[in-house]
Amino acid sequence: KQKYDNYFCLIFILKNDNQSKEIILPAINGDPRFSIKELDQKPSMQTLGNIVLNNCTTEYILRLDADDRLDDYGLEILINSADKDNMIAMLWGCFYYCSLDGEIYDISPYKTILSDRKTPPHGACTLLRTSALRSISGYDETIQSQDGFDIWQRLKSIYKVQSIPQV
Repeated sequence: KQKYDNYFCLIFILKNDNQSKEIILPAINGDPRFSIKELDQKPSMQTLGNIVLNNCTTEYILRLDADDRLDDYGLEILINSADKDNMIAMLWGCFYYCSLDGEIYDISPYKTILSDRKTPPHGACTLLRTSALRSISGYDETIQSQDGFDIWQRLKSIYKVQSIPQV
Protein backbone atom coordinates (compact mmCIF):
# COMPACT_ATOMS: atom_id res chain seq x y z
CA LYS A 1 0.00 0.00 0.00
CA GLN A 2 2.96 2.32 -0.51
CA LYS A 3 2.27 5.65 -2.20
CA TYR A 4 5.77 5.34 -3.70
CA ASP A 5 5.39 2.56 -6.22
CA ASN A 6 8.80 2.34 -7.92
CA TYR A 7 10.09 -0.53 -5.81
CA PHE A 8 10.79 -4.25 -6.07
CA CYS A 9 10.07 -6.58 -3.17
CA LEU A 10 11.92 -9.86 -2.89
CA ILE A 11 10.34 -12.24 -0.37
CA PHE A 12 12.48 -15.00 1.12
CA ILE A 13 10.84 -18.11 2.52
CA LEU A 14 11.96 -21.66 3.17
CA LYS A 15 11.04 -24.14 0.39
CA ASN A 16 9.03 -26.31 2.76
CA ASP A 17 7.11 -23.39 4.34
CA ASN A 18 3.73 -24.02 2.74
CA GLN A 19 1.88 -21.98 5.36
CA SER A 20 3.80 -18.84 4.36
CA LYS A 21 3.12 -19.50 0.69
CA GLU A 22 -0.62 -19.75 1.44
CA ILE A 23 -0.49 -16.31 3.06
CA ILE A 24 1.89 -14.57 0.63
CA LEU A 25 0.61 -15.68 -2.77
CA PRO A 26 -2.92 -14.26 -2.40
CA ALA A 27 -1.53 -11.11 -0.77
CA ILE A 28 0.76 -10.25 -3.70
CA ASN A 29 -1.90 -11.36 -6.18
CA GLY A 30 0.42 -11.50 -9.21
CA ASP A 31 1.85 -7.99 -8.64
CA PRO A 32 5.06 -7.97 -10.75
CA ARG A 33 6.86 -5.85 -8.13
CA PHE A 34 6.89 -8.91 -5.85
CA SER A 35 8.98 -12.03 -6.26
CA ILE A 36 9.43 -15.04 -4.00
CA LYS A 37 12.80 -16.71 -3.51
CA GLU A 38 12.75 -20.08 -1.84
CA LEU A 39 15.67 -21.10 0.34
CA ASP A 40 16.74 -24.65 1.20
CA GLN A 41 17.79 -23.71 4.73
CA LYS A 42 17.37 -20.78 7.07
CA PRO A 43 20.33 -18.37 6.80
CA SER A 44 21.36 -15.89 9.46
CA MET A 45 20.16 -12.31 8.92
CA GLN A 46 23.68 -11.29 7.93
CA THR A 47 24.02 -14.12 5.40
CA LEU A 48 20.62 -13.27 3.93
CA GLY A 49 21.64 -9.60 3.79
CA ASN A 50 24.70 -10.55 1.74
CA ILE A 51 22.63 -12.77 -0.56
CA VAL A 52 20.40 -9.75 -1.25
CA LEU A 53 23.36 -7.38 -1.61
CA ASN A 54 25.18 -9.69 -4.04
CA ASN A 55 22.11 -9.91 -6.27
CA CYS A 56 20.94 -6.32 -5.89
CA THR A 57 20.66 -4.00 -8.87
CA THR A 58 18.82 -1.20 -7.06
CA GLU A 59 20.18 1.93 -5.42
CA TYR A 60 18.70 1.11 -2.02
CA ILE A 61 17.87 -1.90 0.13
CA LEU A 62 15.32 -1.92 2.92
CA ARG A 63 14.63 -5.05 4.95
CA LEU A 64 11.22 -5.69 6.41
CA ASP A 65 10.69 -8.59 8.74
CA ALA A 66 7.41 -10.50 8.69
CA ASP A 67 6.08 -8.48 11.63
CA ASP A 68 7.04 -5.06 10.19
CA ARG A 69 4.83 -2.59 8.42
CA LEU A 70 5.73 0.75 6.86
CA ASP A 71 3.52 3.80 6.88
CA ASP A 72 1.90 4.32 3.45
CA TYR A 73 4.42 7.12 2.78
CA GLY A 74 7.38 5.33 4.40
CA LEU A 75 9.33 4.46 1.25
CA GLU A 76 8.67 7.85 -0.30
CA ILE A 77 9.92 9.73 2.76
CA LEU A 78 13.03 7.58 3.18
CA ILE A 79 14.01 7.60 -0.49
CA ASN A 80 13.35 11.33 -0.96
CA SER A 81 15.48 12.06 2.10
CA ALA A 82 18.34 9.83 0.93
CA ASP A 83 18.20 11.26 -2.59
CA LYS A 84 19.03 14.73 -1.22
CA ASP A 85 22.61 13.75 -0.36
CA ASN A 86 24.70 10.99 -1.97
CA MET A 87 26.73 10.69 1.23
CA ILE A 88 23.73 9.44 3.21
CA ALA A 89 24.34 5.71 3.49
CA MET A 90 21.76 4.77 6.08
CA LEU A 91 18.41 6.27 6.95
CA TRP A 92 15.86 5.14 9.51
CA GLY A 93 12.85 6.44 11.32
CA CYS A 94 11.31 5.87 14.68
CA PHE A 95 8.96 2.97 15.03
CA TYR A 96 5.67 2.42 16.70
CA TYR A 97 4.17 -0.62 18.33
CA CYS A 98 0.84 -1.40 16.67
CA SER A 99 -2.02 -3.80 17.16
CA LEU A 100 -2.83 -6.32 14.44
CA ASP A 101 -5.30 -3.73 13.10
CA GLY A 102 -2.54 -1.12 12.78
CA GLU A 103 -3.58 0.98 15.77
CA ILE A 104 -0.57 2.60 17.48
CA TYR A 105 -0.30 1.78 21.18
CA ASP A 106 3.29 2.81 22.00
CA ILE A 107 6.31 4.70 20.58
CA SER A 108 9.80 3.27 20.30
CA PRO A 109 12.68 4.51 22.43
CA TYR A 110 14.37 5.70 19.23
CA LYS A 111 14.30 9.30 18.03
CA THR A 112 10.72 10.37 17.55
CA ILE A 113 8.88 13.57 16.72
CA LEU A 114 8.59 14.15 20.47
CA SER A 115 12.22 13.51 21.40
CA ASP A 116 15.71 14.33 20.22
CA ARG A 117 17.23 11.06 21.44
CA LYS A 118 19.40 9.44 18.78
CA THR A 119 20.28 5.78 19.05
CA PRO A 120 21.50 3.27 16.48
CA PRO A 121 18.85 1.86 14.17
CA HIS A 122 17.26 -1.50 14.30
CA GLY A 123 18.32 -3.42 11.16
CA ALA A 124 14.79 -3.80 9.85
CA CYS A 125 13.01 -0.85 8.23
CA THR A 126 16.33 0.88 7.65
CA LEU A 127 17.09 2.19 4.17
CA LEU A 128 20.65 1.39 3.07
CA ARG A 129 22.45 2.79 0.04
CA THR A 130 23.66 -0.29 -1.82
CA SER A 131 26.95 1.25 -2.96
CA ALA A 132 27.83 2.27 0.60
CA LEU A 133 26.99 -1.18 1.93
CA ARG A 134 29.20 -2.74 -0.74
CA SER A 135 32.05 -0.34 0.14
CA ILE A 136 32.21 -1.82 3.66
CA SER A 137 32.00 -5.40 2.28
CA GLY A 138 28.39 -5.91 3.32
CA TYR A 139 27.21 -7.67 6.42
CA ASP A 140 29.57 -9.33 8.88
CA GLU A 141 28.40 -12.94 8.88
CA THR A 142 30.24 -13.74 12.12
CA ILE A 143 27.68 -11.67 14.03
CA GLN A 144 24.78 -13.80 15.20
CA SER A 145 22.44 -11.05 16.41
CA GLN A 146 20.70 -7.94 15.06
CA ASP A 147 22.41 -6.36 12.07
CA GLY A 148 21.56 -2.69 12.57
CA PHE A 149 24.18 -1.73 15.15
CA ASP A 150 27.16 -3.24 13.30
CA ILE A 151 26.23 -1.70 9.94
CA TRP A 152 25.50 1.66 11.61
CA GLN A 153 28.87 1.62 13.39
CA ARG A 154 30.82 0.83 10.22
CA LEU A 155 28.93 3.21 7.93
CA LYS A 156 28.92 6.24 10.24
CA SER A 157 32.71 6.48 10.21
CA ILE A 158 32.71 6.97 6.41
CA TYR A 159 29.28 8.27 5.42
CA LYS A 160 26.36 10.16 6.84
CA VAL A 161 23.74 8.20 8.71
CA GLN A 162 20.48 9.85 9.61
CA SER A 163 17.40 9.30 11.72
CA ILE A 164 14.17 10.93 10.65
CA PRO A 165 11.11 10.94 12.90
CA GLN A 166 8.41 10.86 10.22
CA VAL A 167 8.59 7.16 9.33
